[in-house]
Formats: sequence, C-alpha cells, structure tokens
Amino acid sequence: MGIDIKKIRAAAIGLLMLGAAGEAWALSCSAPNLAAGYNMAVADPAAAPVLALGTLVAAKQPPEPRGGGASATLQFQGVVFTADGARRDTARPVDATLLCLGPWCGAWPDLGQETALLLRQTQTGLALLLGPCGGATHPRPTAAQAAALATCAAQGRCADPAVGLFNPD
Repeated sequence: MGIDIKKIRAAAIGLLMLGAAGEAWALSCSAPNLAAGYNMAVADPAAAPVLALGTLVAAKQPPEPRGGGASATLQFQGVVFTADGARRDTARPVDATLLCLGPWCGAWPDLGQETALLLRQTQTGLALLLGPCGGATHPRPTAAQAAALATCAAQGRCADPAVGLFNPD
C-alpha cells in the first residue's frame, strides 16, 4: 500500500481553503438588539440584568483590546429602571469590559452620548459587558425606546413590540 500523493495534495488544498475561509465563518451574530438581550439575561438567574438610560464618560480614553479583551471604569449618569417600575436617577461607576472571541472584540460605546444600556448588577456594583456581537448598548434611543426600557424592567421581560423597537434599521 503506497502513499497516494494526489489524495494528500487534495486534502492539503482542502485544509488550506478551509483555513483561509475559517475567519469568515468563525463568527456569526444575530442583529444586536438590547431588548432581546435583556430577555436572554433575565432567563439566567445569575445574570442580574439592569436596564439604564444615560451617558457614559471616561477620565481617559479606554484601552484597545489586547490579548483577549480590555477593561475600564466608566462613569454613568442617568436613570436606572427598577423592577417596580421606578426610575432612579444615579451617577456611579460602571466596570466596562470588552470581550473578545478570537480576533473579534466588542467596541466601546460612544462616550458622552445618551445611550440605552443593558448592565449587570454584580457584588461590587454595575458592570457592562461588551461582546463582539453587540447588543448591550443602543445609542441615541428614541422616546418610544426609552419608555420601553421602563416597561421591560417593570414586567421582568420585554414583550415583542418592545423587542421590535430595538431592531436595527
């Protein structure tokens, strides 16, 4: 039984083609949707999701992701929506983390711009996880989207009409 060079060559070419196309196939994301992300988060009891509306600022430019991610403390000023339907004005730090999946990383939100946020309540405060597929922030929300955040928080989930409000254009 000899070595079949043609089969080895075909296999090698196939592997090279798969490797070249691998990055194009490696990450497939649904359209980012803050309300749908909230619904997924409330399904996980450990997630402790918090909906908020306001601005984030940083004392210095947040770092670019290196070696799998980056983190920065951002200052949030705005409103946090509670499960009892209340709007609580707050100004507090948020631990923000860019998460990476291979070469794809999350992006920092536009600082200083009104943004709808899906935060997490942790033992040490509020956290913002920014993954490569997006969905934790929605810049420049409309009045209808802002109202939907309060309704979603009060109901403990976002109903389909609210989810539709956050679909990308």
